[in-house]
Parts: sequence; C-alpha cells; structure tokens
Amino acid sequence: LQSVLGCLGLAREALDEGESVAPYLEVALVEIQRIARIITQMRDLSRANVQEELKLSSINELVEQVLVLTSTQCEKKNVEVLWEPADDLPPVPVASDQIKQVFLNLVLNAIDAMSEGGKLLVRTGLAPERGMVSVVFSDTGVGIPQELLSQIFEPFFSTKPDGTGLGLSISHHIVTRHGGRIEVDSKPGVGSVFTVWLPVRPPATRP
Repeated sequence: LQSVLGCLGLAREALDEGESVAPYLEVALVEIQRIARIITQMRDLSRANVQEELKLSSINELVEQVLVLTSTQCEKKNVEVLWEPADDLPPVPVASDQIKQVFLNLVLNAIDAMSEGGKLLVRTGLAPERGMVSVVFSDTGVGIPQELLSQIFEPFFSTKPDGTGLGLSISHHIVTRHGGRIEVDSKPGVGSVFTVWLPVRPPATRP
C-alpha cells in the first residue's frame, strides 16, 4: 500500500509538470495485483476450513479450465505448456472450486520458478490399485533445495522474496480434506514435480 501511495503521489507531481505518469501507474498496478493475490489467498485459507459438498467432476476439465486461465501468463513468461490428459479417468468427488484453486496455485508457482522461460508438463493418470487419480505438474524451473522441501507446505513459509507462503499451505490443506495428498520431488537447477493424488471415492470422514 505504501508503494501504491508513493507512486500515486509521484504521478500527481508528474501531471503537474506535464510529464508522463505511465511508469508510476505501472508500478502501482503491479502492487495492487499483489495485494489482491494476498487477500485472495487469505480468503482461500479461511474457505478451506468450510465444509463444501463434494460433487462428481471431471479432473481433466478442471485442469483445462486452469490452463486456459493461466495461458496469458505462460505466454508472457515464455513458458511452453504440455498437456497430457488421461482418457480413462473416472469422475472424482471434489469441491471443484477448491481443487481448481490447488491446480491454479501449482501452475502459478511453476511459472514463477521459470523466470527465463521453460516447459511445464501437466498430465493426469489413474492408479486403480490405489483407488486414486493423479495430476502431475512438472516444470524446468530453479528447483527447491532438499533441506527446504519439508517446510514448503507450512503456512507463511516461502522460497520467493515476495511470496506470502500461503499458496502451498492452502493447497495441502484442501487436498488433505479430500482424502488425498500432494507429493513433491525437486532438484535445484533442474526443476520440480508436484503430484496431486485424489481418491475416486469420497473419504469416509473429512479431517
């Protein structure tokens, strides 16, 4: 907020002097968008504790909706998306808005990890022996040091200088409430792989 106020003050001075205000407005816009993301994540953290009715949904369709939402960001960051949907997935009982938020968080994190561009592979699969479907997000980003992997799902822990540390925490909480789990494998300089597992049957009791 201080950045926004400062930029607007500088923009007012520039207007008075007949100069361009575009650079100040651009910085203010970026900061407002960051504020909006933080508020959204705090809201989602609250909503993640609310019981929502689980409905049978197509995981492939939920992933595709998220990829459409993030296509502009991927294009701007020179991130190539490879989408490999499985054709044998059964409908899965989920709170679709919450699961889409999980997928969105993971895609946005992958984009942030590839500041100089790269590839994001997203694929779905079925593990009948586990009674689960999987959604894999594999990027060619900076990766996460091994010593930090055990902390990435903790609230307010972030490896990004301007990160809130809420996205992965919220995602982990949502998936756990669905009776699933999130697995991560990462190597610095190589990339990260996040795998979301969701049961094809609703959990007997939701934690």
